[in-house]
Amino acid sequence: TATQVRVVWRPVNGATSYVVARASGAAGGTFADLRTTSDTVIVDSTATPNTTLQYRVTAVRGTQQVAGAPVSVTTGAPGQLATVN
Repeated sequence: TATQVRVVWRPVNGATSYVVARASGAAGGTFADLRTTSDTVIVDSTATPNTTLQYRVTAVRGTQQVAGAPVSVTTGAPGQLATVN
């Protein structure tokens, strides 16, 4: 059973969308895109319980992409919700 991670970020002026990516481990992992959205919050319902994950949000403004710094979170037991700001 998966657990959930709520990822929240501040809007970037002029951004038309955001690409949210996830990597396993506390640092140095390979990021894979999870979702593209115009919102400033997603819920990742596919996170593995009791695991450290990193999330990175990239703002898209036309042809420009501006990546934020990765933020790590350790998930809890199955069915729990963790929040990353």
